Amino acid sequence: MGATAIQVVALFFCLFFSSATAAARANELCSSSMCGDNGLTVRFPFRIKAMQRQQHCGYPGFDLSCSSNLGKTILKLPFSGGFWVKKIDYVRQEIRIGDPGNCLPRRLLHLNLSGSPFKGEFYQTYQFFNCSSDFPGFQFDYIPCLSSSTHMVFATSYIPFAGYVPATCDLISTVSIPVVWQEDYESNFGRFPLFELSNELQLTWDSPNCGDCEARDGKCGFMTNSTLETGCFDVPRREFQMWAEIRTPSIMDKIRLIHGLGRAIA
Repeated sequence: MGATAIQVVALFFCLFFSSATAAARANELCSSSMCGDNGLTVRFPFRIKAMQRQQHCGYPGFDLSCSSNLGKTILKLPFSGGFWVKKIDYVRQEIRIGDPGNCLPRRLLHLNLSGSPFKGEFYQTYQFFNCSSDFPGFQFDYIPCLSSSTHMVFATSYIPFAGYVPATCDLISTVSIPVVWQEDYESNFGRFPLFELSNELQLTWDSPNCGDCEARDGKCGFMTNSTLETGCFDVPRREFQMWAEIRTPSIMDKIRLIHGLGRAIA
């Protein structure tokens, strides 16, 4: 067999087995896991490090852990510490987290997302004030976990109000906070959205982009163990066939290609 014929055969095998390789890669994907019997379902790009020890089970920066006493899922941000994971939306690529100490406003005063893949989708500037206990507060809710019998702390996004704060109040800090956008947000007239900011924080991520794969009921994972490139595997058959018709040539197309190359060589 001549060198040219060998090259044709080699090309045929490469094309023929490409689909088989992708299918085999899908079998290497890690199964989902959870903290406790009623925990959140955790899958790629996240992984519970103690349960899914293989590096390819999760994307860098998406490691989670389980709390030792309550079986809660914990996300540790490099410069802000640990947070409870309340919800993960894999299609929208959103995660909602809360404070294990039940005082999220305290954490927001020093929130730093640097070094993590997460960011806020919407940001709002807030000013936190520390006032004497007899301050009426007008329409602003005080924050119980930051207040005491001698003082109360409130926060407002209605920055013009700062000019009317009495002398008994001190500005603690002005911070930009990730918020959950509401259609009636502007009508709140700067009222501190206590039930959202004190309970949970919504963050999102851009990379890896697995949302489309999740929407197709596929499994997102690494293409290889040597790069951070991700792919979509185990797509349901009907969806996979539609996807394959667009993305990859059929077996007959490959045979016709090889046949055509053989005739051209001859």
